[in-house]
Amino acid sequence: MKLLYVVRKAKAKRTGLAPIYARLQMKSQKTVEFSTGIFILPEQWDSRGNGKVQGEDRLADVYNNKLIDIRAEIISIHSDLERRGKRSTPAIVKGIFTGELKERATLVHAMHKYIQNRSYEPELSKSTVSNFRRQMKNVHHFLVFQKDLQLLCSDVNVRTLANLDNYLRGERKFKQVYCNRIIGFVKTVVDFAVLQEWIEYNPLNSYKYRRAERKKKVYLTQNELQKLVSHKFASWRLAQVAELFTFQCYTGLSYAELIRFDPSWIKIGVDGKEWIFTDRKKVHGAQCEIPLFTTAKKILEKWKYTVPILDNQQYNRYLKEVAFIVGIDKHLTTHVGRKTFGNVLQENGVSIESISGMYGHADTRMTRSYYVDVSAVKVAKETEAIRNL
Repeated sequence: MKLLYVVRKAKAKRTGLAPIYARLQMKSQKTVEFSTGIFILPEQWDSRGNGKVQGEDRLADVYNNKLIDIRAEIISIHSDLERRGKRSTPAIVKGIFTGELKERATLVHAMHKYIQNRSYEPELSKSTVSNFRRQMKNVHHFLVFQKDLQLLCSDVNVRTLANLDNYLRGERKFKQVYCNRIIGFVKTVVDFAVLQEWIEYNPLNSYKYRRAERKKKVYLTQNELQKLVSHKFASWRLAQVAELFTFQCYTGLSYAELIRFDPSWIKIGVDGKEWIFTDRKKVHGAQCEIPLFTTAKKILEKWKYTVPILDNQQYNRYLKEVAFIVGIDKHLTTHVGRKTFGNVLQENGVSIESISGMYGHADTRMTRSYYVDVSAVKVAKETEAIRNL
């Protein structure tokens, strides 16, 4: 089967944008076409090879990636039909691709289509799409293990999720919290299948997640943080790593935000003092508003407001050395610095609502569950006045 992309100039809009159509051809079979949903100016089209949209902007890359995905999906549908001994024609392949024929509504197909649709959302980060792909890969491993790659969405039930959970914990040795994340992905994909009208309802809504063991949060206490700040390192590289980590501890910035830090983020806040204002890279529409504390400002001034860049793995590797030299018996990572920020603020009387806002969290549940503990120091301070009860 051959797939060609063509620009249909006759169907151009008043703006001059014309749709790109996919044309399916096969010997002795009727040729069919369907719209890819992409509209471009005809002069943007490069018909050489498989065809591509020309342009330097991000939109051209998005369109070309979509065309690549469509081609891969068409090839997958055709190959799968032949492998199963089913008849494959341009009309059948088109019908399955567009959803007009429901034979293709397997869980594997639904996962591919769900990720494909979500990946075109401009507000979705690349890391989120990568997480979706990893989760799909684990579900695929499970279906291979079960010898049930052609499992239909209509046949997925609560028992399927229970078996998936047992497989992930037993065969893959995953922790329960990650197993639950993969199971949640499957439930979301089946919801997507309902929206596509491949199945009538989602039978997984009644599934009860196995309770995950609460992972102990790792962060530095105020004393440990001061111990780190005051230490004099013999190595300039370790001193730099310690400063990077300290900067995270006093700003709460994630590694992704740290490496793209820009001085333009610093603006005057409502109190007339300097604050850090930045959009969360991971969460569309979420903004962090963080007071620029004195320690963080001094570090920035030393760096002349240019943050030194380190590879994440290299950074974490150096942090192990820093912890050993300073005498901190904790496994330090870049994320520990972000968690330290919230816990130190809480020990100093800052409310969980304010901390959550500085993190850029949508609500305090995320902050309480994964970032901030109710510390013994906070409890001691708040109960000091009533100790004689």
